[in-house]
Amino acid sequence: MLEKLYSVEQNKFHKTIKICGIKFKVFDKKLMHLFVQGILEKESVFPERNIFLYSNLDKLTKEQKIWYLSQILYNNAGYFPNLKNPKTFNEKINWMKLNYYDPNQKNAIDKYEFKNYIKEKLGDGYTIPLIAGPFDDVNDIDFKSLPEKFVIKTTTNGSGVGVFIVKDKKRLNINKMKAELNNLLQDWKKAYYSTLAAGYKNIKPRIIIEEYMEQLDSNGLYDYKFHCFHGEPKFV
Repeated sequence: MLEKLYSVEQNKFHKTIKICGIKFKVFDKKLMHLFVQGILEKESVFPERNIFLYSNLDKLTKEQKIWYLSQILYNNAGYFPNLKNPKTFNEKINWMKLNYYDPNQKNAIDKYEFKNYIKEKLGDGYTIPLIAGPFDDVNDIDFKSLPEKFVIKTTTNGSGVGVFIVKDKKRLNINKMKAELNNLLQDWKKAYYSTLAAGYKNIKPRIIIEEYMEQLDSNGLYDYKFHCFHGEPKFV
């Protein structure tokens, strides 16, 4: 199947992969195969997928974006979607990625701006307290001043990526933490370049540090999600 998705050209100096008619230089055949496979795999962590989309997204047609989202949805949901005539909830979410953008989405997506938005609408006390931030540079974080327990988050990564729970600061490898955060601050690491969800596109990558939330039992913090349609909660 992979052979049908890309073609390869080779000269004395490099090989060129062509995906959706777009050329992308690579220097190793195995790497090239992994790159294409990484685009389609269900839980790929292969970073070149984001780099490729970051570098070439403006060249992709709408039909090519539909191809990409359809492959991702098929691999995750087990059925091939119809994004031109969506019926299921998953199909409609992906249809919105292609056809809908509201600049106010950043107030719900950006983990820092979300706090300000909720404070403006509801007042204090409705979000997890902020200890420090936002930071544009990992070297601006004063780890010595932080409490023994805290949570570090990046503002533009989704699906749990960019969340680090620190329960004992003395055991924290600060240099490793800085390296991981610095990687996540890169613009091409935004969720936009793997999901095409437009709300993530124009959010500035930053770092915030929040209070560690304790819970009485030992099973961790409960996370309740209320899914609303047209302003009404339909399922939890």
